Amino acid sequence: MKKKILNICMAVLLAALCCFHTGCGFNKYLLIGSEEEIYNQTVDDFFQALDTRDKEALKDMFAPSVRKKDKTLDENIDKLLECYSGPTDVCKRDGGMVAGSYSNDHGKGSAEVDSGFPVVSNGKYYWCYFTLMYKNDWDKDEIGIKEVRLATIEYECEARYAYDAESRAGMMDKGGDDSDESALLVLTECSVDYEARFVGGYPKKFTAIDRELSQAQVEEFFQTSYSYSEFVKEFGQPNVPGEFTGGSCAYELSDEADEPRYLHLILDNDGDTIFSAWVVNDLDVKGISKVWSIKDMEKE
Repeated sequence: MKKKILNICMAVLLAALCCFHTGCGFNKYLLIGSEEEIYNQTVDDFFQALDTRDKEALKDMFAPSVRKKDKTLDENIDKLLECYSGPTDVCKRDGGMVAGSYSNDHGKGSAEVDSGFPVVSNGKYYWCYFTLMYKNDWDKDEIGIKEVRLATIEYECEARYAYDAESRAGMMDKGGDDSDESALLVLTECSVDYEARFVGGYPKKFTAIDRELSQAQVEEFFQTSYSYSEFVKEFGQPNVPGEFTGGSCAYELSDEADEPRYLHLILDNDGDTIFSAWVVNDLDVKGISKVWSIKDMEKE
């Protein structure tokens, strides 16, 4: 009986090894566990291969269907290796914040997830958009990386503002037939006449203003008012203005432990009521601390 169990285990192990060496290597990620873990590990392995300049490893991580269809994938991997020297110092991927597309039918299913996040290498800031299909019971060739877009912070910032300015029909719009577009895009050709910074995890146009603003000053203000116009009267214009009424803006605060700090204000539709105020850093979407919330005041 023990010998039979051992033979079964050896057969399973051999099958797994054969699968790994014959093009289904992505299956190893399915052993990790949760969707979040699979996504994070895939991104980490991608950037590790990028840092070690392993072109074949990068290519093999894309889904077999992508490798078959994308005639410019090799060329774009070469461009990626040329433009991104590495090493990767910071990668803010978060598999817990991905957007997902899922299908289920008669016990079969598919799962495709994507997200964008900041990446820092040698003092250079990038935005990475990463799409992964980790399950497809109908077509195993679809499993793997489906799309990677790596852009400089300047390119991504300009694209986002153009997108907003054109009523969400601009250069970030994916509408139309993009079937011939490569699954790997390296977007670096962009010059801007402003400073681009990450604020709260996203690229923003930033205007430097000669002032000192502390969290303590802000907290004192909210003791008596939550009017945005009054806030501007007291502290001046934001470093990151809102793009539309009822949006958000940001003020640069004094650094803390050599890490950037910003005050992120979320405004009501009337443009003058401050809904909430959070202290954020440069690369993390999640706020560091809440300074003010109108909901908290309503509970009192």
